[in-house]
Amino acid sequence: MSDRILAGHILRGDNDEILAVQSLEAHSRAVAKHCADLCRSIGLENLGYLTGLLHDMGKACHAVQDHLYNNTPEKINHASAGMRWLWENRGASGAGTRYITAQLAGLAIGCHHGERLDIIAPDGSEPWMQRMYAAQADKLYPENCQVFFSQCISMAEVQQRFEKAVAEVSALCLQMLQSEQCTAAPLPAQRAGYLMRLGLAQRFLFATLVDADWLDSAYWFQPENTPAPESSPPWALLADQAEDFLVSLKPRRPIDTLRREISDQCKAAGQCSGTGIYRLYVPTGGGKTYAGLRYCLQAAKLRNAKRIFYFAPFRSILGQNAAEFKKMLGGDVYLLEHHSDIIPNTQDEALMRRMERWQGVPIILTTLVQLLNTLFAAPRQNVRRMAGLADSILLFDEIQSLPLCHTYLFNTAVNFLATQLGATVVLCTATQPDFQRVDYPLHYATPMDIVPDFALRFEQFRRTQIVPIRPDGGFTAAGLADFVREKQTSSRSILVILNTRAAVDKVFTQLKESCAPDTTLYCLTTHLCVQHRQDVIETIRRRLSDKADSGKIICVSTQLIEAGVDLSFDCVVRSMAGLPSVAQAAGRCNRHGEAGSCRPVYLVEVEPQLENLDHLPDLKEGRLATQRLLRELPSGADLLAPETIRAYYQLYFKEPRQISRMADPAVVADRTHELFNLLTVNTDAVQAYREATDNPSPAIYQLRQAFGTAEGHFHALEDITTPIITPYGAAGKQLVSELIEAKNVTAGQLRQAQRFAVGITEAEHRVLEKCGALLPAAGGSVLVLQDGFYDTDKGVQTSAAPLPFLEF
Repeated sequence: MSDRILAGHILRGDNDEILAVQSLEAHSRAVAKHCADLCRSIGLENLGYLTGLLHDMGKACHAVQDHLYNNTPEKINHASAGMRWLWENRGASGAGTRYITAQLAGLAIGCHHGERLDIIAPDGSEPWMQRMYAAQADKLYPENCQVFFSQCISMAEVQQRFEKAVAEVSALCLQMLQSEQCTAAPLPAQRAGYLMRLGLAQRFLFATLVDADWLDSAYWFQPENTPAPESSPPWALLADQAEDFLVSLKPRRPIDTLRREISDQCKAAGQCSGTGIYRLYVPTGGGKTYAGLRYCLQAAKLRNAKRIFYFAPFRSILGQNAAEFKKMLGGDVYLLEHHSDIIPNTQDEALMRRMERWQGVPIILTTLVQLLNTLFAAPRQNVRRMAGLADSILLFDEIQSLPLCHTYLFNTAVNFLATQLGATVVLCTATQPDFQRVDYPLHYATPMDIVPDFALRFEQFRRTQIVPIRPDGGFTAAGLADFVREKQTSSRSILVILNTRAAVDKVFTQLKESCAPDTTLYCLTTHLCVQHRQDVIETIRRRLSDKADSGKIICVSTQLIEAGVDLSFDCVVRSMAGLPSVAQAAGRCNRHGEAGSCRPVYLVEVEPQLENLDHLPDLKEGRLATQRLLRELPSGADLLAPETIRAYYQLYFKEPRQISRMADPAVVADRTHELFNLLTVNTDAVQAYREATDNPSPAIYQLRQAFGTAEGHFHALEDITTPIITPYGAAGKQLVSELIEAKNVTAGQLRQAQRFAVGITEAEHRVLEKCGALLPAAGGSVLVLQDGFYDTDKGVQTSAAPLPFLEF
């Protein structure tokens, strides 16, 4: 091997000839530098450099070099050598933080071409040790050590880096222990919190290695795609643009003055904000969309933050607020939208890199699902984005929509993001969950409220009265339609919100059959494409504000209308739900106080046959908690007051069946395990390990988690998986026709397609495919929906109508 360069990568021509060789040393040092740069924010710069140096140590042997130079097809394990060297050379005793340092870096190196492994699996085995001493790698290990340290990186340099990394890890572990000890949480909760932080620190290191390795490899093979170094975002410019826009919004109603006061409070708070977890507790209709971004821009400007992230629970909210942010900032130059309704142009390398890495753009708008996947899901494309979260401002909109099962994971992860990754975290909602009073709580900053006089603001914004209506057995679809028509005598515009699309469909159908000719019906669900929803909402908004329009309006919707939609109806009818949903529904009634007095929001019971929530446990449990609260509250109590919301969450969180769900239970090998336990103390696995090996349990400060098992079973409960392009309107039909004829999709078509996209579940995908409703288009790069399966009122239909005109 003396006559050839010790290779890390080899570039070949069309005839398989060698065009260029990147040395193993050059690749190792480039990855090490990038990894170190990313790890600086968590105080692990030397650990990052060490991990990058050793990640491809297993490429030094003849077998791998022959594979690279001869372009042979066999796969050779080159990830085990670096992890094994670290483990076997961690020091004479290998105790304490030397042990942890070897674990952190070794696991990242050993898994950098796959997913994280268990330290201790549920059956007591040690998968990471099995990877370390795999038979193929074991044979090559001595040669890898000899060649790597003599021809690539000196052992002395690696040992020096290791000692520096040990000091960094010692400081980090002490910080994490102190972060838990300063809380009032019981000792078991502190231990679990510490181990979650340590596991997330390892995942962050893993993320930086994956990102660094992919980037250096990609840019060496295609240097023309190498981006310029990322510069500091122009926060002062963006903040000034936002201020100019807000100044242009002149108050038209008394409530607008109150909104401006809240916005000014947010600006002032952002100008003195530090890292930590804060609440933006604002009543519905309080202008939190603009106020929240205003706070973030001021905080980012103060701290010179790397990025602002906006996380929405639903894509519908994200799309609506993205449009508002673009208005506020004068366009989308500084914005990136990343969610499943976005169909990216895969030919745009810069765009793809930004979506893959969550870097390279100041403001990123994405979903809570994407964040949860970044923190807890197995695939490396998820893990890689984690490095982009450091030193950023994170705004969580409508945080009450967090799935209950992820409560403990979310709380402990956000604690890590705020304390170890230097993030400023803002939880925004009109119904703040009582996250500090669960078994594994959030550690809020002091003071925690961006708007400290929020209770006064709720009094000032009181515009509705909740009226419970609970007929025996609950309303049928026909009975609810009759009730809504009765309310038309006192209300020109009525919004009906139901918990399921099936219920919306039934009630909408009943109303369509029985409403008077002077009533216009509208339907809103996620089965309408983005453009269709926007058109319906804009039509309703225009008609509601037109004083010359005397026609009556009824809109039947799922809960997608409950947040981020600036509409104001005379009356709202909400099927029984969790109190946060009721509060959001009330925010669509008399939104601007135009009635001059409180308007009714009817909270109605419907029959079980109309709304089956058995497969929607969060909705079902929320409804039960509201029903219990109604029985316990005194007559006339304000259901939307902060103290009532707090009482609701005390009931909701303290139910035994709720507590058991907060730790994310999952079936693993025919046995239920809590993912939170697997990612922290890993109780059952440690017990099985002790029984199988007669070894003592790992020290509480050392990694012992079943990372691979937990991350492989993690699901963020995203119900939408596949975007399809719908033939909505003339433009949608034309686009579908063009895509069917096209061999490839253009960037312009992709941008247009996003307006006509609908996300469908796997089950819906199967049904539509069986019906012949879906066609591959543009060379198979997109799916389009046949015309007869898109209803002009209700959007995508999974049951086929007669389609004699379709050609299959």
